[in-house]
Amino acid sequence: MQLGGWGMMAHSRAEVLQPDSVSAAQLAVSDAGRRRRTAIPRGSGFSYGDAALNGNSLVLDTRRLSRIIGLDGQGLVEVEAGVTIGDLCRFATRRGWWPPVVPGTGRPTLGGCVGANVHGKNAYIVGTFGEHVQELDLVLPDGSLLTCSEEREPDVFRAVIGGYGLLGVIVRMRMRLERQPSRLMVEEIAAPHLTSIMHILSGSLGPSDHAVAWIDACAQGEGRGRGIVQLARNLNGDSGGSDREVGRSGRRPFTRLRSALWPLLLILRTNQGVGALNSARYELAALNSGRTSIGPRERYQFFHDFIPDWRRAFRPGGVLQYQMFVPKECANEVFLACLEAAQEIKQAPILAVLKRHRTDPALLSYGVDGYSLSLDFPVTSTGLPSLRDALHRLTDEVVLPAGGRFYLAKDSILTPDQAGRSLGLDALGQFLAIKRRIDPGTLFQSDLYRRLFAPLALG
Repeated sequence: MQLGGWGMMAHSRAEVLQPDSVSAAQLAVSDAGRRRRTAIPRGSGFSYGDAALNGNSLVLDTRRLSRIIGLDGQGLVEVEAGVTIGDLCRFATRRGWWPPVVPGTGRPTLGGCVGANVHGKNAYIVGTFGEHVQELDLVLPDGSLLTCSEEREPDVFRAVIGGYGLLGVIVRMRMRLERQPSRLMVEEIAAPHLTSIMHILSGSLGPSDHAVAWIDACAQGEGRGRGIVQLARNLNGDSGGSDREVGRSGRRPFTRLRSALWPLLLILRTNQGVGALNSARYELAALNSGRTSIGPRERYQFFHDFIPDWRRAFRPGGVLQYQMFVPKECANEVFLACLEAAQEIKQAPILAVLKRHRTDPALLSYGVDGYSLSLDFPVTSTGLPSLRDALHRLTDEVVLPAGGRFYLAKDSILTPDQAGRSLGLDALGQFLAIKRRIDPGTLFQSDLYRRLFAPLALG
């Protein structure tokens, strides 16, 4: 199984171009149109699925569009789309600013963050990344440049956010930063079951600025869904950081040492190893439940960068992530059913994470007033068919009937029908109508488009 995520995208089947300026990106797109080739933009390749794959055709790697053009006194920053979240954070932190929304790693590009409309551990307060973008420059299929915002071409603007590069190549943006301290105070709480985790995340312990829960996906019986909740609060009075607090691409210091730790993750390739590690982690947290610590903001935010080369432990198959977003009224029941099903197929998730969310205004929104649960499964050739079958059943029989939705940046298994039920046929119809208007020749395509969107467009 070929995955696009976490730097594992293989380029052997596609021609890859790396434009180093906006004009070069325009030329590349217009040339692709003349050659009647399909194209898809790609940032750092941190999608888990096929959003940045375009087999046997063209991939436009935007990472060389990496200029930070300017930052004004109100926190409005202008950047090219190939700037990474880590680069922006390093630039902004020493000036006392921080992006309102960051994902769990500093390596994705800002263009990719818009295309996937990423979220962070504060989604329940500030929403998704796209809600803080003011303006976008988009290269259209004929090579022309379209500037869009809530005032100019608002329908295109809301469709590009979370549109996975299917409407054009984002080359520049303006977005708002926030005045935020460089350090956070983090409280870690051991919760004995899923209901207690949901209770904490609902705000029962008072307001927090960020919240996330790690779930022991192997625990059974009354302890099913137990885990560790981390509540983070801004450290008031802290006016900014230094370059040393946010390392290259969001990594913390001692990267070389941490890069050598990935072989330790080989234990996660067996169910027994996952169970033993989960149990030890939970029991240790239970001994220290309620403790607080203070540290750099990026230590908490960029969890996936702690072991930079962690994905090496899961080659060649990679990781399949199954992330569902479920309304708060039925989230507890749905998540328990999903955890039970994961145990029944005897393929333990190597990571299970629960977050709180709210709705968002993107056209292809995955947001709900509720919670998300993501389950990361290591992929093997022998276990993949049964895993896919089990997840398809969960999708049809449990998640979608409950009003659940799925995040396409972390999907590689949905069917067109399931995508339509998740995102809404009306929203998908509007998106495809906008695409027909600005991309009538369907130049912008990806494997994801051909898997999910094209069948709906034809239907």
